[in-house]
Amino acid sequence: LRHEIAHGLFYTDPSYRRQAKRILSVLDLQPIYKFLASSGYGKNVFLDEAHAYLGDDLEFFTRKGIDIAPYQDAHKQLAALNRIYSARK
Repeated sequence: LRHEIAHGLFYTDPSYRRQAKRILSVLDLQPIYKFLASSGYGKNVFLDEAHAYLGDDLEFFTRKGIDIAPYQDAHKQLAALNRIYSARK
């Protein structure tokens, strides 16, 4: 459910989207984008999907063979951002 709420916030709340993008801007998202592409996602949703997965279920990427070490801090930040903005709605 948190994953889907993150999508909703990303597309309906400009402040949330700006902050999520700022968190993601310092990361190398290519391993995640490669996985998303191989799973049939379009490039137009890569950033949104990366943010939703990273903020919710980081272990999902471990199960897909992606090293999550570089994403630990972003996971914490995105999860906190989601909690804050979800409480506002």
